[in-house]
Amino acid sequence: MRRAAAACAAAWLGVSGCTQRPSAQDDADVTLQKLKQLQAAAGKQPPRLPAPSAPSDTLAQLSALGAEDPAPRPRALPASNPTAYAGTVALKLVELSTTRRVAAGRLRLVTADTFLLVKLLAQNVGKAAQGVDLASAQLVTPEGKVSLAPDVQRAVGTQPLQPQLEPGGEEVRAEWTLAFELPPALLGKGLALELGGARIPLE
Repeated sequence: MRRAAAACAAAWLGVSGCTQRPSAQDDADVTLQKLKQLQAAAGKQPPRLPAPSAPSDTLAQLSALGAEDPAPRPRALPASNPTAYAGTVALKLVELSTTRRVAAGRLRLVTADTFLLVKLLAQNVGKAAQGVDLASAQLVTPEGKVSLAPDVQRAVGTQPLQPQLEPGGEEVRAEWTLAFELPPALLGKGLALELGGARIPLE
């Protein structure tokens, strides 16, 4: 027995290949350490996610703005309202109106700015058919030029945008409505319409 004990002692010193089994105390220490790790993990709170942001109230604001304009509001025509010409097509400004809401069938459009609707009376005073490209119409403002508002034009404006006018008298006149979107602050600042080489003062 003493020789066996000595052999094991020598093994611990690296002299022999004899191994030592972990004691019960070692097992207990390992188990206790694992329990502490599990308890620590269980005690950790999951990271708090940021509170969901409040839903945007943009749609509600637009709906409220649209409710303020149930119908287009007419604007005064300029005191000087001369006839303009796009080729052989005579153009006369006959109506101006503003609104924040337009509707056509199921389509509803609302803006935080304003829609400007320009109505023209057109007549071909030449001897041959004449076309005018309404898509090229631009609103001249102090801050630059504004093109047609496509969705609004489709809803309440003239379609198609490349009408042809036959020569003739009042019986072949046409009414064209052009729709623009712009900030309300630009109204009353000397707006004008450019169409087919013609310039038509709107204010």
